[in-house]
Amino acid sequence: MYYQQAPRHRVLQSQLTIIEVEFLHDLVLRQSTDAQHIIELERLLQKAGISNQRLRIANNTLSKQYHGLRMAQTESMDIREGLMSEISELEEVIDSNKETIRLLHEQLTDYKSAERK
Repeated sequence: MYYQQAPRHRVLQSQLTIIEVEFLHDLVLRQSTDAQHIIELERLLQKAGISNQRLRIANNTLSKQYHGLRMAQTESMDIREGLMSEISELEEVIDSNKETIRLLHEQLTDYKSAERK
């Protein structure tokens, strides 16, 4: 995937100065809603030859990926909660078994004691 995107990146760099590329990257990372930043972002994108349609397609793709990640995160949390519940139930069974073993040990000790008498 990196190989396919590399030529596009080179074209972007040839149309924009390094400072403009860094500024564009900074604007995108900050997701600024400042009007002046948005105007500058649009100017740089036009200079780089990136159309609104390409941006919409990229945004839709990112939105779908984000939605997929959120769904996976929700599913993961549900699985985690289910596992935690099962672990709690198993811990209760283990505690109950420990108590049963303790009582059986007492009975065995009492039985051996009575046998010796």
